[in-house]
Amino acid sequence: MHIIFEKIVRMKYSKLNLTRAILFIVALVLAVQYCYAIEPKDTTISGKVIFPVSKCVIPKDAPFLKEFIGKTLPEMQQKKAEVVRMEVVGTASPEGSRAFNKQLSEKRNKALVDTISTLLELPKDIKSEIVIEDYAELVRMMKESNDTYYESVQLLYDKFKDDEVQLKRRLRSLDKGRLWKYILNKYYPDLRSAKVRLYFHIPAQKTQAEIDAEARVKAAEEAQKKAMQDAEILKEYTEPYPKMDSTIVERERVHILSLKTNLLHDAFWMPNYGMAPAVNIHAEYYPLNGHYTYNAAFMFPYYHRWSHQKFFQIRDYELSVRRYFKPAKDDNAEYLGWYLAAYGHFAKYGIGLNKEKGWQGEGGGAGLEIGYVTNISKNKRWRLEFSAGLGFFYTRFDPYVYGNPVLDEEDGKYYYDYTKSAKDFKKRNHKSLLPDPTHIGVTLTYDLLYRRIAKRGVSVHRKEVMK
Repeated sequence: MHIIFEKIVRMKYSKLNLTRAILFIVALVLAVQYCYAIEPKDTTISGKVIFPVSKCVIPKDAPFLKEFIGKTLPEMQQKKAEVVRMEVVGTASPEGSRAFNKQLSEKRNKALVDTISTLLELPKDIKSEIVIEDYAELVRMMKESNDTYYESVQLLYDKFKDDEVQLKRRLRSLDKGRLWKYILNKYYPDLRSAKVRLYFHIPAQKTQAEIDAEARVKAAEEAQKKAMQDAEILKEYTEPYPKMDSTIVERERVHILSLKTNLLHDAFWMPNYGMAPAVNIHAEYYPLNGHYTYNAAFMFPYYHRWSHQKFFQIRDYELSVRRYFKPAKDDNAEYLGWYLAAYGHFAKYGIGLNKEKGWQGEGGGAGLEIGYVTNISKNKRWRLEFSAGLGFFYTRFDPYVYGNPVLDEEDGKYYYDYTKSAKDFKKRNHKSLLPDPTHIGVTLTYDLLYRRIAKRGVSVHRKEVMK
């Protein structure tokens, strides 16, 4: 710079030279301003995430993401950069089938896009591409490594790059399969990837004068906002309070119907069967007051394992009446605490232990039950019940077996376990009266409907606003 000014000083003070000097100084000032001006610019960031074989979940220790989250993203945020374009390319290594590799590449793309979307706002312009089997990248990596197999693979690629099925077949057979094992271990791990390129636009930074002007505007807006808040507070203290309508009250309704499920049946386990969960639903009707409630229940375990001829399939229908020790009243009809119940039920069943032992039949039973009910939620809508019952079960049934019992051969069918004359066969020829100690439960209860107070009908809402 001092050389330039030296040249200006040495100019002769003629009119022409003075004009040239002025123009030169103007040009110099503009050039200096241009050099020091902070202009908007764009930058591109690229990265690659390597996936484990046959996986589409991004590893937690992926180097690109660690670098991007720890360094690149904070720098872009500091510069207030905006992502204007995004390109993603998902790839898979060639050892799997093309259909599987296509699906894997698409999922890897999606995993990378979803992960980046949690870090920054995605642009509208997103280009997503998949390369099912990236042989071009394989050739490039082998060339870069000066691999001894490079020329052989390059020749095959040039010849069959338009027929990747044939190319894979030739690569598998080259050098009696040794090449395929070699590239599988050395190069294929890097082909299981998703690449991303982000195009950032970095806006021009503001001058100090612009920053100062914005600060003054912001300060004025804050002052105006505070003045309005102070005015509202003053108005609140100077205006009279509106009169409250003391006749509006909120009352709790009492329940009329609840739905339940026996958690022990939901997670039922049996010896020789394993887990055999039973679909079950119960409903309880609550009168407005008194000791008694009325229940209906349906249970439907549908366990079957055809390969081992194991079955546990029951349709059980039950009705019961409960008497709670503590009576419910109009203003507190909750029906909580201890109760006694009498129940009756009817069931149809098909139970198979193995090929030789199975039973099919119907029956009914009755018994007595004792239980305890308690609230488990603040809004009193959820309750938990503990119960146990004892009774009897009368059933008529027929045993059955898998395979023809007469010819002693397995033909894929089930037969009544009966080897006498067919004309003497009578269905449900067996009967039994059994104790019924299995009525046991840990039951989750949810209040579904409540009685309205001001008018007739029911509602799903527990509270009612009344005037």
